[in-house]
Amino acid sequence: MPATPAQLRDPDLWRIVIRPTRDAIAKIMDYEKTLQAGCAPINAQVSVARYGYKALFADPWSGSDGALYSSEHLDGLTKMVSAIARSPTIAGKFKPLDASNEDPSVESTLSPRMIAMIPLVLADRYMMRSRRAINDETLMRLYLAQEAYLLESELYADIIVPIHGVQLTKGYRFKEFSLVESTSEMRSIFSQAQDVSPMDASQMGGFGWAMIIRNAPVDAEGHGYYFGAGPRQDGYDLIKRFFDGLNIASPVSPWYVQLAVQPRGWIGYFERQHGSTFSFLFRDHMSRLANRHNFNWRLDPAKVSAAHKYSGTLATCHSSVKVAAHRLMLAFDRGDSGDTIVDLCIGIEAILGAGFGETVHRICMRAAAMLLRAGWTDAQSLYKAMRDTYSYRSKVVHGIPGPYKEEELRIDGEMVHAVRFATAALSSLLKLALSIDGFDPNMVDEDFIFTALNASGSQKS
Repeated sequence: MPATPAQLRDPDLWRIVIRPTRDAIAKIMDYEKTLQAGCAPINAQVSVARYGYKALFADPWSGSDGALYSSEHLDGLTKMVSAIARSPTIAGKFKPLDASNEDPSVESTLSPRMIAMIPLVLADRYMMRSRRAINDETLMRLYLAQEAYLLESELYADIIVPIHGVQLTKGYRFKEFSLVESTSEMRSIFSQAQDVSPMDASQMGGFGWAMIIRNAPVDAEGHGYYFGAGPRQDGYDLIKRFFDGLNIASPVSPWYVQLAVQPRGWIGYFERQHGSTFSFLFRDHMSRLANRHNFNWRLDPAKVSAAHKYSGTLATCHSSVKVAAHRLMLAFDRGDSGDTIVDLCIGIEAILGAGFGETVHRICMRAAAMLLRAGWTDAQSLYKAMRDTYSYRSKVVHGIPGPYKEEELRIDGEMVHAVRFATAALSSLLKLALSIDGFDPNMVDEDFIFTALNASGSQKS
């Protein structure tokens, strides 16, 4: 069905946008003629193949390499920048070039290169569908999604987070999010993203399942090459809590490095293979890629259900328990067992609370008491294992060179690495803490040690 002017929310803005769009399309058609004649520069062909027709007007990754035209010289662009400067909603989506600019006007802080992405994205989308003469109705129909992005103050999208390291036995639909099996198209979004090194592509696309938060409010800014989007803070918090919960249920295995935003009814970004879906790497992705592995351990429904329950409880539990859960997640992003043991001990201390004097003795006593409640046996062995673990941790943080005999613990006649023991202990402590309504790390003595002593005294009498 053809688009009509009545569908436009701001016809005046459309009349301003179409002028530089027509100019961009005309220049792209000229490039296509040189390409057919075999005269197009190789670097331009390479840039267009990778980044789309926008690359003919320069791109921020390779500067002017491959560019045949200047985006800032598009016909009517100056008028378009002025019009956007008068619209707070649109101007707010484009970051100021220089906050220290002496000219206080909004227009002076807007980058013409960023604004030029509006007609360039539209021209790119148009040329992907038709290389014939310019059709204003088709242009208008394509523009409606970009107009929605420019004029909407509240934007919504589906958030996709690949789950690496584990395989599920089925999909799940919880109230806050769903867990779905990946498709080849979904995997390609992440393995073929422009910010992914070819060396990492197979690992990025090696996930079998993904977390999806549907119709989530998002923050977005910029356009085209300069576009960026992500969930609001509560969305990031939900992702963090879920993966923290997964690592409590199944330590070591689950991890994530990427996120994708699939817009609902609007477009601020466009690339040839995946359209308007925008993806990015988390800042700590390098350490996870280097130190995590796609073991693809299977998570049965009981563990997935437990992980979901833990993630919900983490939203309201004591802040120290949240710290402990995230340290368990972070511990295996490290490349060295010494770094890992420090993270695990930070998590253990966060649960076992503060105090004064004889810190290690107090922590070991509290750990033994809580682990007994969690179902472990032999308090004396637990106390000694925790003490040796802290001895190992102490030598690491004080820079004492290894090897460390405390790395290897003897528990029930078996040799166990301190990292393995600390991982299992922290996981058990977290499960216990999250199962107790109102758990307070500062009340561990009263709730566990003194309770155990009182029970022992009652049995003797």
